[in-house]
Amino acid sequence: MSKKRERGSAQADLNLTSANTLNTSLGMLYVTGPVSGTSLTLAGGAGTIYAASWTGGSIRAAFASTVVTTRGGFSPAVNLTGQRYGLSMSLLWSAGAIASPSITLAGPAGTVVAAGWNAGTFQATYVNSIIVRGSLAADLTLSGKNAAGNSLGLLSVTGLLDGAAVRARYGIGSVLAAGSRGSRVLAGLADRVTGLPAGTADFLAPADPAKPITIGVFMLTSAAGVFENSVVSAATLGTVVLRGVQSAAAAPFGLAADGQFEIDIL
Repeated sequence: MSKKRERGSAQADLNLTSANTLNTSLGMLYVTGPVSGTSLTLAGGAGTIYAASWTGGSIRAAFASTVVTTRGGFSPAVNLTGQRYGLSMSLLWSAGAIASPSITLAGPAGTVVAAGWNAGTFQATYVNSIIVRGSLAADLTLSGKNAAGNSLGLLSVTGLLDGAAVRARYGIGSVLAAGSRGSRVLAGLADRVTGLPAGTADFLAPADPAKPITIGVFMLTSAAGVFENSVVSAATLGTVVLRGVQSAAAAPFGLAADGQFEIDIL
């Protein structure tokens, strides 16, 4: 099917059992209103999925190049089992918050943009950039690396890292957030590590022994920001800027590296 257009809302399921020579089952799904509870199941991939909002339901396909909600949130379960042009998903852009219980990609993602990310899990090999214009409370797990050797290029959060868990197998370029409360940002740590590492054995080997796994920048950007009960750890930490460091629990928190790093506490 090349295109499917719906004026108004959509609630029906859509199941396409074949694909063209480019492994595409659906060129475009265009819905001017909200999508609610729809299960989209494709034998191949989708070019563009466009709706006012998408609540519940699921998207199962080989890939989905571009997914956009223009006026509301995005909360279907997503499972993409393949790639197109090296990406399982090129762009996920949500005018509202992402609240999907799970988003699972077999390959990389290009860019994710949302007004907030309230819950759920996200898995991919790597992501070039994640931009959240609100708070992030999801668990992100990234198992591979891009050409620069990073699992995550940029994570920019206008609000708080609020109970978020960001776990990268390889490096992270930059993490910018207003504050961090009850969150973890871990790059190159063994799966058993859920807080501060106990020793050097908890740090995984880099792909290139000459280039240690690094979080290049971790910066709290708001003058009123806090760093509370959070952990940031990688073999190497670049520039770290913290504000409002405080603890509301007995569990250890803070920064950990297998070497030296630069820190400013404001």
